[in-house]
Amino acid sequence: MTERSRPINKKSILSSVLLLSIFQSTAMGISPGIAPSFNANNHLYRSDESTGYNVGASLYELKLQEMKVIVKEVVDEVNNMDENELFNFATKNRLYTFSSKDGAEIDLPAVVKTFKVEQAVEKRNNELIEKMNNRPLPVLSAGQARHHVNYITDRQLLDTAISINYSPATDGIKSLREIYDPQGNFGFCFLRAHYYANAAGLRGLVKESIKKVFLVGTMKPMGFIPIGTWQFHVATAVRGEAGVWKTLDNHLKKYQTKASSVKDWYSFYNQWLDTPQDFEVTNASGVNETVKAKALFLFFTDPAKIGASSAAYNQEGFYGNDSDRDGKLEGAEIFYNNIFKDVDAYMKDSKIGFCDSDRYRPLPITEKVCSSSVSKKRIAQRDKILAQWRAKVTEFDKAEEQIDP
Repeated sequence: MTERSRPINKKSILSSVLLLSIFQSTAMGISPGIAPSFNANNHLYRSDESTGYNVGASLYELKLQEMKVIVKEVVDEVNNMDENELFNFATKNRLYTFSSKDGAEIDLPAVVKTFKVEQAVEKRNNELIEKMNNRPLPVLSAGQARHHVNYITDRQLLDTAISINYSPATDGIKSLREIYDPQGNFGFCFLRAHYYANAAGLRGLVKESIKKVFLVGTMKPMGFIPIGTWQFHVATAVRGEAGVWKTLDNHLKKYQTKASSVKDWYSFYNQWLDTPQDFEVTNASGVNETVKAKALFLFFTDPAKIGASSAAYNQEGFYGNDSDRDGKLEGAEIFYNNIFKDVDAYMKDSKIGFCDSDRYRPLPITEKVCSSSVSKKRIAQRDKILAQWRAKVTEFDKAEEQIDP
């Protein structure tokens, strides 16, 4: 996922309705056009207990800090190994000691350093995942327990994963991509993670059981990705059965047919997309050394964090900047072709109530609130919105079949 650029808006599909993320603070609205929602204390400096740093901290910088320690320790360790130790280590770990091209000997210390660095990074990531899985589930209050949950089942996970297909957040429809990402500049994994974090929360999963999970590092593109090289990928992580963290991510269709743990999700990208990078450190002798290694770093973060170097979600950062202060967003003032505004509007208009069957723990239909006229009207409105989007997506699908048989 490349860091964002901001093309000029194309026609929006949905009306432009302002909606704050369920994870952000109340906006300080001053005009009906655009609310200055950014608050540094909340969106930048607020502590993120998942990382131990501020929510606005750059994950690139955090990775670099850790990598310097890992690489230096490995470099100094390998530099102290004699030839026999190096050869025995390489043999034990089945490392190549000769070039496959001409049979010449290769730089064995460099091979061992690369292997050890990559081994240390994988160990670091897997230990973090295990640590998060071992956290106790959050305790629900008596009030929360009526209509909230602290984990979801695999079936509920897949239902939530599939829900994105009938919303403006889907990336499976060419007609929508032409509106929101015509040049393929974004990839929009961060938009889909935003959708899923909110979708899980609106269905009744408590915030403590929702995170974002980032992979930070150079990743090779796959054939169907219309961009160059990713610098990060992000998905939503939710507590599943037995407290195991699972991923909500529609990057690959398999994530909508089989529940995937964060561990499995990480393993896939680590195996198939991770690309070597150069890391330079000063060794114990004061000499600069460069180690080339794959180093895909995994981070759990606050669910409101959007990008690897972004602050928590706020309208000004993702709707646009009303630079002329006329109360409207127009032309180059609009960010991301209005997709965040349209997705937020969709979620507001199709909000899930306490009695809806899509809720993870709906109230019994015998509850008085569920039989009220207000509740029935809201459910009917939501059903109408969802039906409209199913029809719209079906219409797009049929049109694309005619164009690309």
